[in-house]
This record gives sequence, C-alpha cells and structure tokens, in this order.
Amino acid sequence: MEQISFNFEAFFPASITADSQLTEPGHATDATSPNQQAEASAPVLQTPQNSNAASPREPAKPAIAPKVRRPRETIVLAPPPQPETPAPAAANSEARKFPSFADALSFLETAPDLTPTKRRDYRSALISAAKLLGQPPQGIRLDLQALSDTILALTPKLRGHQVKRRQNIRSGINKVAALMGLAHPHQPGADGLMPAWLDLKRRLDAEYDRHHLTRLARYCSDRNIEPEAVTSAVFTAFGRDLAASAIISDRTAYLRKVTNQWARLIDRYRELGLQALVLPDKKARLTFPATKFMESFRQELDKFKAAMTPENLGALHDDLDLPAEQRPFRPSRPLKPSTVALRVYQLRCAASALIHAGHDAKELTNLAGLFTPASRVKTVVRILRERGAEPRSSFVAGIIEALRHAARFCQADAYVHAELARIKGIVEPANNGVVSKNRERLRAMIEPNTRAIIMMLPQFLLEGAKKCTDPLDAARRVRVAVMIELLTVVAPRLGNLNLLHLERSLRRATNGKSRAMYLIVDETEVKNGVPIERLLPAATAELIEIWLEKFRPLLAKPGNPWIFPGKKEKPMTKDLLGSWITRAVRDYAKVEVHPHLFRHFCAWLHLHYHPGDYEGVRRLLGHKRLETSIKSYIAFEQDVAAARHDDAVLKERQVAKRVARQMLEGFRPGKVTRGPKKGAFHAEKS
Repeated sequence: MEQISFNFEAFFPASITADSQLTEPGHATDATSPNQQAEASAPVLQTPQNSNAASPREPAKPAIAPKVRRPRETIVLAPPPQPETPAPAAANSEARKFPSFADALSFLETAPDLTPTKRRDYRSALISAAKLLGQPPQGIRLDLQALSDTILALTPKLRGHQVKRRQNIRSGINKVAALMGLAHPHQPGADGLMPAWLDLKRRLDAEYDRHHLTRLARYCSDRNIEPEAVTSAVFTAFGRDLAASAIISDRTAYLRKVTNQWARLIDRYRELGLQALVLPDKKARLTFPATKFMESFRQELDKFKAAMTPENLGALHDDLDLPAEQRPFRPSRPLKPSTVALRVYQLRCAASALIHAGHDAKELTNLAGLFTPASRVKTVVRILRERGAEPRSSFVAGIIEALRHAARFCQADAYVHAELARIKGIVEPANNGVVSKNRERLRAMIEPNTRAIIMMLPQFLLEGAKKCTDPLDAARRVRVAVMIELLTVVAPRLGNLNLLHLERSLRRATNGKSRAMYLIVDETEVKNGVPIERLLPAATAELIEIWLEKFRPLLAKPGNPWIFPGKKEKPMTKDLLGSWITRAVRDYAKVEVHPHLFRHFCAWLHLHYHPGDYEGVRRLLGHKRLETSIKSYIAFEQDVAAARHDDAVLKERQVAKRVARQMLEGFRPGKVTRGPKKGAFHAEKS
C-alpha cells in the first residue's frame, strides 16, 4: 500500500505554540521525554507535557493517498436501546471509519460554504490539537470518543489564559467532525427544541442546571420524544450518542449530573409525570441493596456500626467479664466514622459474595453467619477472585479485616480468629514500598523542571489571584495555594488536611517582635495515632494569614470553623479538595498526581538532601516504626547510591590511570606465545 506523504514540519514551525507557555522560572518549554512519544497508529493517544501551537501559515496542500481505515471500537455503556428509540445513524459506529486529521485538513481546503475566517480557525484547531497530542496529523484519527480520553478534553481552569484557547480547539474539532458527517451539527441555544423541553428548561433556576439538560433536550427533540416519554432506555441511547458526538472529559460524570438534575425536576414538579432515570453500570455490581438481607441481619449491622465508635470501649462487648482468650482481639481505641462506614460496606460485600455463591439470604440472620462455619470465609475469597480480584489484593484483605472486626464484636472463639488471621496473611499483598504506579508518577514529579514548578506553585497561584478580576476565583486560587504549601511543608494525610480546624489546628505564639505559627493535629484525629505538631516556616505562616484574613471569608459561611470550609458549617470534602490539588498540578506542571503522592515526594526530597536519614523521614511523615520508613523509601536511595558509586569509579580511575601507565611502561604488544601450560598466553617484553 502506498504510504502517506505529509510535510509535518511545514505545519509546526518551532516558533508557534497553541496554548500560552508558562513563563515563570523552572517551566519546561521543550519536553522531549520518551514517554511523550506515542505511536502514530494508536487510537487512544498519550498526553505530552508541553503546550503547543497556534495556527501557522497555510502550507501547500499535502498529497494524501487513500488508506484503509479500521472500524471504531465503541464502549457500550449499557444494553442496547429499545426499538422505539433507535440510535441515529451518526452514532452507529460499528461500520463507521474515521479519517485522520490530515484527511480533515485536506477536506477543509475544498469544503464549500466556508468563509476564510472559519477555514483558518478550523485548520488552527486541528493543527494545535495535533501539537498538543505530540503526533503528526496523519497519525491521529478524528474519533471524538477516543479524543475524549486525551489531554484535549481537559481544561486548565487554574491558568485562565489557556482556558479559552483549549475550548476553541475542542469546538473547532467538533465542528469539523460535524462538517464531515461524523457527528451531529451543533445548534446554538434553544433552536430546534420542542415546546415541552423549552418549558422544562425554563423551570430550572440556574444557568448551570439548564446547561446540563440542553444536550438531552436536543437529543430528544430531534427524535420527537416528549419529556414524560424519556425512559432509562432512551437515556442509555443518549449516553451512547453523546460519546460519539462531542469531546467530553468524563462522560460518566456528565451523565450523573444529568440524572441528578432530572431527579430534582421529578421532586419539584411531580405533575409533569417524569420517569426516574438510572445511570447505566459499566459492570455488574457485587453488593446487593440492603433490602435483600434479613431484618435481623440489618439490625445487627447497625449495632456493629454503633459499637465501633463508642466513648466507652466497654460498650464494644458490653461484657465486663471478657474471656482471657478474647483480650488480644479487643480494639485499642474507637474507629473513625469513615473507617466504620468502610467496614460496614465490606461486610455487605462479604454477605453479597455468599449470596452469589448460592447461599440463601434468609440463612444470614446475623453477622456470625458470615464466618461460621469458617469455610464460608474461603467461599467469599473464591467468589471475589472469580470476579477479577488478584490472588493478593488489598480489597480482599480489607474484607477479611472487616470480618475480623465482626468476629470481635460477636465474641467468636479463638479458632475463628486464628483462621481469619491465616487467610488474611494469604490474600494481603506484600508491602514492598511505593507501588509501581505511584513510582511512575513520582518519577514525573521529581524531574527537575517539573519539580521546580511544583515547588513554586503556591507562589504562582498567589500571583495569579492578585491578577484576577473575579474575587471568588482569586479566593479559590489562594485556597489551592495553601493546600499545596501544607502538603509540601508538613506532608499531612488528606484526611487530616481537610479537617484542619481554625481553633484546634492553629496555634500562634509571640516572642518579642517575632511571631510563630504551629500546626497541631491531635492523636485521636490521625490515622495511626501519632500526633502532628509542626512549627511552620515564616513564608508558610504568611500565606496562611493571607488566606484567612483576605480570601477565606469570601468562600466560608458565617460560623464555619474549618480552615478549608465546605457547604454550610461542614469542612471541604476529601474528594473535592483532592480534585483541586490534582487540577492545579496538572494545569501548571502537566503531570497527574494525587494528594497522597506529596508524602512520597516529601520523603524523596528529604532523602535527596539527607541520604540515609530514615529517622528524619519517620518523624516527618509520622510513622510509628522506623522499619516502615525504611521499607517504603529505601528504593529512593538507589539514585544516591549509584551517584556515590560513579564518584568512586571516577576517583579510582584517576589513581589507576597513573599506576597502570607505570606498570605497563616498558611493555609493548608483542607476539602472543603459548606458555608451558596448555591455554596460557604471555605478552613479550620489549
């Protein structure tokens, strides 16, 4: 087959970039990491670290030979729709073939009814997207569903000067796909909507809510489906069509928002007769609803939940005469509410696994039925492995740990405790330090240019907040700056970061003209019971004061006592807090991280400047045992050990060079003669 001939350099001159580059010190303007190179034929594209190009001058039309194009591989969100709501031809992707970006560029050259401005903008969107993805246009398919899984779907919201440009790129690609018949043409506003859908949209108060309903309203209007006729089958077909009609970063999250808005409409306007919508599951659920279990089982599960967080530990058993063999299994302290909720869920998983194995739900009348006889525990493990769990899995080990808590609550005999401990030792994965996925992400964080951006990120965010015209946007930037500053300096766990209290967690001390700020977290609030008490650097304390005095009042409700306030008087949730941190690092440093990775980053940074100081790492991260720090981070010493070995080799060679020359002086390469012993060789002396 004849190969495509395309002048890639003509489309990407070195001086052109699509997204504005970060000009602060330490930004990598030309990333050339091997990880950024993707195969030209890959349907799902990798994300490069560098930003890219705006529209160049139009080059000569490339000569593109016809090529064989593979059919699209679709992700089925749910069972096919009912016959009365068939998927449109544009969304039927089984027989569809996708052109490349190079084909789209050639199409734009001859496309009719395009003004010069639109032709230029659409070309710019395609070329800029190819530069962002780090591939030539002929290597990228115009597959909107595949492009939704790339960097094109992400918007750098904390770097405002890039937001509009990224939105324009996505909009241009969507319009090119519509012109080529690969997606539905976009209709702005309320054009083409049925009167019933227009009335339904007007009933929503906020523009944000109306926006989420617009796509569903347009999909149904094109098929003459009234709001009261929308069923879960229609919604499933809508989700499938959505995946093929636009670049969307998280389709599942978007569909969840639509179902939430729909549920609010049902509650508010019952007279409309709207039907409840169910978000399709990507895989079969393991757990059954609570109504599947016996009433006695649910009541004992509620008692277990209440008993795990008592003020009086004796309430765990309500028995002063605890047998001696039970004392080793008695909890040392109450569990946190989040841990209790996790244990309750894990017990429901164990009960559901037994039902999947063929046990009758009526047999499970109490918690003891989960591990009596002990062979049922093995049945639970086997079912979980059949459903995809690894032989050694933290998920399975967590369920066994929940069964151990239930055995303590039920005062099971010593044999049951021993059997649960034995099985947990079999299924629990070995602790070999930082897992491979986190090691890969950490390598990206500690790359010199990326590390420089992360270390200066709080300052960049603060400077960006000062330039913001929207006070709320500025407050959000400073909030993220404080989060990242505390993660970098104190390295707390996410569960402690979001629960920092204005009065309990901050202590100020004045000594003459100097002022000091301490961050304090009580041992009862820390995962392993090791309290946090840290004197904050002056720059960190100053940043916190700026947040508390100028910006926090813009986001906090009156009476909210948390440093990072959430809704009403609640703290900011861990998920929301973590998403802001991940977004900030992604927008500026172009790497994917999660908040807990900052603890590994701090450990690496400490060992980088203080090799072998594992006691310092233990104190920094609040580990109870030194062995935990050594086992987790000894791999970080490999680079230091290799550097020391390289220095030793260089020094040894400097000495050896002089000695070797003296030893070889007077010798010359001569005739090789065989010595007295067979196989022995000697060089002749000159």
